[in-house]
Amino acid sequence: MKYEDALAFLLSFVSYEQTSSWKYTETTFDMTGYRHLLDSLGNPQWSYRTVHIAGSDGKGSVASMLASVLRQAGLRVGLYTSPHLHDIRERISVDQAPISKRSLSSILTQIKEHLEVYGESRRGFATFFDLLTAAAFVHFQREKVDVAVIETGLGGRLDATNVLHPEATIITHLSLEHADKLGDTLEQIAAEKLAISHPSVPCIIAPQVPRILPFIRKWLKERGVPATFVQKEYDIRSQPPARLRRSIQVSGGGRNRQIRLRLLGSCQPQNAATVCATIDIRGAQWGCNAPVSEHALRAGLENTVWPGRFEILARRETGWPVDIVLDVAHTERGAASLRQSLNEMFGNKPRIMMLGFLQGKDIRGIVRQLVRRSDTLICTTAPSPRAVPVDGLRNILQCSTLRAKRVFWIDDPLEALKSVCEVLETESLLVVAGSLYLVGFCRGILLHHTGEQ
Repeated sequence: MKYEDALAFLLSFVSYEQTSSWKYTETTFDMTGYRHLLDSLGNPQWSYRTVHIAGSDGKGSVASMLASVLRQAGLRVGLYTSPHLHDIRERISVDQAPISKRSLSSILTQIKEHLEVYGESRRGFATFFDLLTAAAFVHFQREKVDVAVIETGLGGRLDATNVLHPEATIITHLSLEHADKLGDTLEQIAAEKLAISHPSVPCIIAPQVPRILPFIRKWLKERGVPATFVQKEYDIRSQPPARLRRSIQVSGGGRNRQIRLRLLGSCQPQNAATVCATIDIRGAQWGCNAPVSEHALRAGLENTVWPGRFEILARRETGWPVDIVLDVAHTERGAASLRQSLNEMFGNKPRIMMLGFLQGKDIRGIVRQLVRRSDTLICTTAPSPRAVPVDGLRNILQCSTLRAKRVFWIDDPLEALKSVCEVLETESLLVVAGSLYLVGFCRGILLHHTGEQ
């Protein structure tokens, strides 16, 4: 198939990223047929070492940091993340290079041939995410990666990525997200995410809210999963960002590390410490003829760039009359981290907050964390079928106390972005947050980037 045909084939399958009218159950996510598909492909996901990552906040940052460290150690590294900002091929990369159109077309053609034995019944089990995940597994096998860093899509227990034999699993910070699917308590959500772990396989637990830790410990202990709790075994200290770098100190694992991150968000020191713990536990097995060195660890962390995560676009880059911060904060904890980062970097500078949200998010909690009395708030509809429309946002937010100085409700995100120029104050800062889809849309316009969805 040509690339356009291959992409159309992939998009012809149901995408739970694009709809919210489904139940998170074993019936909806029956993996039997999907596992048969992987069997027919030779189970490519077992032909290289893997690290599996689940969580609510920081999955992408931890995955990107870890992949960067392993590349610095001389390994050939696959990285699978979701969703994407501009181009679907961003989700599958080897040594930072997105999968080519030719490679993705070739793999999807192969998958299509294997699916044809099921006839039309294939649509009864295969989804967009299933097929894209299978394509990533095949690509990493073809590219002969040494290790692949795999991020879950939703949850973990029923996720298409949960077919690995990982050498380590990582659980990043857990928040109340996708409560309509994964459960309305933090414990229920934690259980879904923890289900990627395996007996006798190290599980690294990133810093969490204290009240969930006893549940995590008990859950892992009952299943024979050895765990490392980063906040117990590592001391993490951070300085406010300066010159577009954040200096941190991570002490633990018998080492005291001084690191300067290019990722500026206030949550990134915890993500970096989680990567340090992972390397301390498994780095001796992953090195290229030697353990992962301290130089590779430091250089990998310091060189990591992850677009849309407290990404600062200076006016000279965009031609806009205002500096812009893009952040995919989509949980209350992510919003709190963004607020802290904004305070550290920009102090009391006037802010225009442009926000859009998907269904299932704690919209009131996020807005409560982000919006100050001195801010201008622009609510818009994120460019996704799962977005909460502006009328819905108005109903949700006007039932609570909106602290913003001015509030605008603009359905079209392009018109909302254009309206920024009309509400500017001296030295204003534009912040776009709440949904990765909104961040990707605005980033594409601001940087004149056209991607393929």
